[in-house]
Order: sequence, then structure tokens, then C-alpha cells
Amino acid sequence: MYFMVPQEFPRFDLRPAVRYVALMLNALTPSYSESSSSAMEVVTGKRLNFKDHPLLPFGTRVEYLIPTPQSVTKESARTVTGFYVGPALYNYQSVQILSKATRQSVIRWSYWSVDHALD
Repeated sequence: MYFMVPQEFPRFDLRPAVRYVALMLNALTPSYSESSSSAMEVVTGKRLNFKDHPLLPFGTRVEYLIPTPQSVTKESARTVTGFYVGPALYNYQSVQILSKATRQSVIRWSYWSVDHALD
């Protein structure tokens, strides 16, 4: 899966990729016990709603808004570059983003994907 992500994606930790693959396998493949339901639906009792939990390809380059600082000027940047690592399942319409600068995972609902390098 790492061969599909941009070159500048930090490859120091495999846990986000493993979580993403496990979620996709459990949410999208049919269960062995009930072929009409996914494995996640059999265990949790509810289907994954893709409108509530948006999906992007793993490692997609995104920009997201940061909370408004106390002293805002026109020159101050309001967006940060990061990489999509999965949906935030316990937050409505939010995603987990790996920040490019801090290498910390953040949860945001205001984001957009970009298809070129931002530096």
C-alpha cells in the first residue's frame, strides 16, 4: 500500500496503514457467517455509513484548517499540509490526518484533498 502514497509521506510508522487496511477489509468484504453483511456489521450491529465517515485513498495529500489563533493577521497561514490516514469513526464526518510538519495525527472535519506538492 505504501507504493501508492506520495514520496514525502512519512514511512516511519506502519500502524495507520494497518488500521486503514483492517477497516477496509472488515467494512467492505462480506462476512463468512452472513454473506449479505460485512464483518464489521455482524460484530457492531450497524453498517458503516460512508456519508458520516468519508473515505479517501490512504496517504492522499490534504490541507486542513487550523483553529483560529488569538492574533489573526492576513499574512498568517490558516492551513496545514498533511496526509489522510483514515476516517475518525467516533467523530461525525471527520477524518484522521497525519500532519506533515509535526508527524502527529489530528482529527479534522474541514479539509480538502490536493493533487500536487504544497511547499
